[in-house]
Amino acid sequence: MKLERLMAMIMILINRRRVSAKALAEYFEVSERTIYRDIETIDRAGIPIVSYQGMNGGFEIMENYKIDKNVLTPEDIKSIIVALKGVNSLLKDKKVSNILEKMKNLESWRNNPNDGIIDETVIIDYTYWGGENSSQKRKLQLLTKGIEEKNLLSFTYCNADGLRTKRVVEPMTIILKGYTWYLYGYCRIREDFRTFRLSRIKELTLLDEGFEKRKMAAVERSQECLAQQDKTLIEIVLKFRSKGYVMVQDFFDEEQIEQLEDGSLVVRVIYPEDDWVYSMILRFGEYVEVIEPPHLRTIIKEKARKLLAVYQD
Repeated sequence: MKLERLMAMIMILINRRRVSAKALAEYFEVSERTIYRDIETIDRAGIPIVSYQGMNGGFEIMENYKIDKNVLTPEDIKSIIVALKGVNSLLKDKKVSNILEKMKNLESWRNNPNDGIIDETVIIDYTYWGGENSSQKRKLQLLTKGIEEKNLLSFTYCNADGLRTKRVVEPMTIILKGYTWYLYGYCRIREDFRTFRLSRIKELTLLDEGFEKRKMAAVERSQECLAQQDKTLIEIVLKFRSKGYVMVQDFFDEEQIEQLEDGSLVVRVIYPEDDWVYSMILRFGEYVEVIEPPHLRTIIKEKARKLLAVYQD
C-alpha cells in the first residue's frame, strides 16, 4: 500500500509541479506527518524533492528531472488516457485516478506551446445527461470491490419475465456491452457461470465471506453467457415517416436505413425478439409502422391498443 502511494505521489508531483503537504494528505487520506515521511523516502530513493515555504509553498520535483518517456508513443498515451477518463467518469476510483496521473506524466504535449487547448480526438463519458446515475455508480463500485478483494456478493435478481430470485455470486468481471453493464460470475445457487444485467440487480450487498477464483476462460465464457441470454433472432422491417428522420439517424446505422422517393425511411435490422424490441418500436410512436414480420406487427398493434385504453379510461 505504501509503495503504491509513493508511486502515485511521484506522478502527482511530476504532473502538478508544486503540491502542499495538506493537499497530499487529503488526497491519500493520511496524516501530514505521513506525507513528510513519504517525501523523505522519495528523496532518499534518488528523486530530488524541493520544499518551498509560505502561502504558496509545498513540494515539487527538482526542475529538469526527467523520466524516460520512450516506452509508448504519444498516440498510445492519448488513447490510454481517453479510455481511463471514460472509466473514471463513472467509477471515480482512486486507483484509476492514480494511473491517470502516471499516464499524464508520459504524454508528449506536456511542454507543448498550445498547452491548455483541448485536443482530445475522442471523449468517453459513461455518465448520464442531467447528472450521475448514483445507483449504477454504487453497484459498479461494490462489484469492483468484490472482484478485487475476492468477496462474495448477494443480491436479488429480476429476469426478463419479472421473476425475482436471491443469488450469491462469486464475481469475476464487469462487462460493458453496447450501452449496458453486466456482471459475470459464478452463481452458487445455479452452480454455474452466469451473466447478470446490472439494471436488474437489486439489494446488492458485499459479503464478508471470501472465495478462491475458479480457473475459467472468463472472456470467452462470458460471451457464451451473453449469447445464451438472447432470444430467437428475427429480421424486422420498419417504415418511418419522413418526420422521424432525425430519430432514425440517431438510433440506427446508416447501412440499415434506406430512404424512399417520398422521403419515408425503411429500416432492416436483426434483433432477438423480446420486450426490449417491443418497447424500442413503441418509443417511435406514430412515426413508425412494422412491415415485417406479420406476428410482430400484430403484437405491436395489440400493445398500442392497450396503451390507448389506459388513456381512454
